[in-house]
Parts: sequence; structure tokens; C-alpha cells
Amino acid sequence: MHRAKADMPNDSGQEINRAPSPAPVSDDDPFSRIAPFYDQLMASIPYSEWVDYIEKVMAARGFKPTRVLDVACGTGTVAIILAQRGYCVGGVDCSSAMLEVARKKAASANIEIPFYCQNAAQLKLKEKFDLAVCLYDSFNYILEEEELLAAFRGVRRSLQQGAAFLFDLNSLHSFQAELFTQKSPPNAEMRYEWKSRFDAVAGLAEIEMYFEPPGMEPFRIVHCQRAYPAEDIISLLRRARFEVVDLFDAYTLLPPGRFSERIFYLARKPEASKTP
Repeated sequence: MHRAKADMPNDSGQEINRAPSPAPVSDDDPFSRIAPFYDQLMASIPYSEWVDYIEKVMAARGFKPTRVLDVACGTGTVAIILAQRGYCVGGVDCSSAMLEVARKKAASANIEIPFYCQNAAQLKLKEKFDLAVCLYDSFNYILEEEELLAAFRGVRRSLQQGAAFLFDLNSLHSFQAELFTQKSPPNAEMRYEWKSRFDAVAGLAEIEMYFEPPGMEPFRIVHCQRAYPAEDIISLLRRARFEVVDLFDAYTLLPPGRFSERIFYLARKPEASKTP
């Protein structure tokens, strides 16, 4: 589950008086159980402001994209906003349950967006894009460096030469501060409680999430994320044959600092003359 201080509902809720916790869900799609109410859970997120930020970064660094690929697009909210602003958009996600919601939302908005159920590491799209974005700390869910490298290479295959690649990651500080540990606000219709445990040696965070969806049986799931030092991400991007353009403290054009909770990375696929 994605989080950021400015992204998620207020965490000052009351303790949930819950029944004995059910066994955690374990399947190949960690978002399958939450897809039906994901948008309700994320209702407070300012998605339009996120898209504003994408456009701000593009303008500040001289990119003028028209075709945008939303990697790990989830239920398609950002993709739909981008399409409404005149971009030609494609979306890709490895969760078929989340994509089912995305397709219904796009149809309801009378917007045509192709959504592909693919893993980023195996991206094989016919279209080429001049911007790829990957938001909501999605790459933190990739727990092995070589798999993340494969994902970067998959994105690169989907881009035109000279195209931009903008994505964010939760920082090491966000895991050390256990910012995933939170619960729903008082009287929230959608009730939840999350507890994070960070293994500093392994660089892995395990987040146990308990949900009480309206009209559904309570359940819990366990998500894992990896903390990647910025220097490792820069190295992986270069191995994937990207040029690293800039790093930003989330939602600003300032460089990240020690206490940045989320870091945005901007890279470029080189022009033909620079590509081996």
C-alpha cells in the first residue's frame, strides 16, 4: 500500500476494537482484496496536484511530452487525469483486479485508455511513449535489485529516444521513522490499522494491514517494501542505460535531504547518437 505524509488520510484515529485477526491473505496479487475499495481508501489524495507536479517537473527540465505511460497505474486515476488534460495515455499494472476498476472508471468518464496487465520487468508494448511515470512508491515493492533493474529496462524499451522517466520511491528515512504505522480517522467508514516493522540490516519493511471494509468480512494482508539508497537507484538507472537528470524532494524542485520522506527521480533515455 502506498503512503506519504501528504498522501494518506490522517493517522490520528482511534484503536480498532477488532475480532481475532484472520490469517493474512497470500496470493500472487497483493492488491486483489483491496481493489474494490482502493479508491475509497485513497480518497484524500490530491491526484490532480500530483499531475500538476509532473507537468511542473517536465517544464522545469525542458521536456514536452504528449504520450505518457503510467507504470503501476493501479485503478487509473492519474491516467484518467492525464487523458483529460489532453495527453495520449497508456496504463500498465500487474494487478488484474486493479485494472478492472481502472477500465470501468475510464469507460464511465468516456475516455479511451489502453490498460495492459503486465509486469514492468517484462514490458512488451507496441506503442512508444515520450514520458513514463511510476508513482505511489510502486518500485519499493520490488525487493531485489536485479528485478528492479529489469523493470527499469522494461520501461526503457517502451520509451522513444530522448524520452523522460519520472518516478518516486519511499526514502530510507520513511522506513526508519515507521511512517507506514497508522490507522483510520475516527468514525471513518473504511476502517484500517497498519503496523510496520523495518529490518535495517536487510533494508526491508513488512507492513501488516488490517481492514474492516463496509459490508465485508475483516481481513489482513502483509505487504513488503525495500528501502533503496539513492546511490543504488542512480547506479541501476545507469546500468539500464538511462541518463540521470535530477533528484527531487517530493513535490518540489529542491534536492532531497536527510529527512525527505519521498524522493522523485528524473531520468532520460538517450538520443540515438548517445545510445550504444
